[in-house]
Amino acid sequence: MIQRIAPTKGNLIRIRQELILAREAYELLDRKREVLINELMHYMHELREVQERFHEKFVRGLNYYRLALARMGQANMDRALDFPLKEIEFNILHRSVMGVHVLELTIEKAVSQPMPGPAESTPELEEAAKALREAQEVLGDYVTKLGSVWRLANEIKKTQRRVNALEYIFIPQYEETRDYIQAVLEENEREEFFRQKRVKNKLARSR
Repeated sequence: MIQRIAPTKGNLIRIRQELILAREAYELLDRKREVLINELMHYMHELREVQERFHEKFVRGLNYYRLALARMGQANMDRALDFPLKEIEFNILHRSVMGVHVLELTIEKAVSQPMPGPAESTPELEEAAKALREAQEVLGDYVTKLGSVWRLANEIKKTQRRVNALEYIFIPQYEETRDYIQAVLEENEREEFFRQKRVKNKLARSR
């Protein structure tokens, strides 16, 4: 679609400059999109690995917990686990990927909760506590990767929309407007040339 502007040399210069800027913006956004896609693939690969580690440790802890429950009974299990829980301390780091704000949540070391003595516990309960502590250590990394994947995917969608708008709307519009103004100016120049030529011929005949 051609912009509705006067076909003047000034407007032609302006349209050419805006076309250059639009093409530069397209190249920058296209490179940004490629970087974000590569980063997203990297995070998704890490997310799958972390998810598998978390799932393995959590399921192992849950299975040991069920074995301990079957061996101890609900009443003894309730008494064994009746203690105040310690708060978990998180470490939050910030980084930027092509302007996308990404958080990195880490647990420096899983909190070691108090456990009942040997007389009130079983090996299965101790193994359950160990496995769940390990799962807790992985949890921060899992949350970080999951949040990063979501943020990067959302930014890629936004960048793709901008790239498409430049490629299919703005750049063609500038090109069509430039070509239209050039054609009009060239036609005007030809008409002016022939007009001046006719004037010269008239003057020559009158002499």
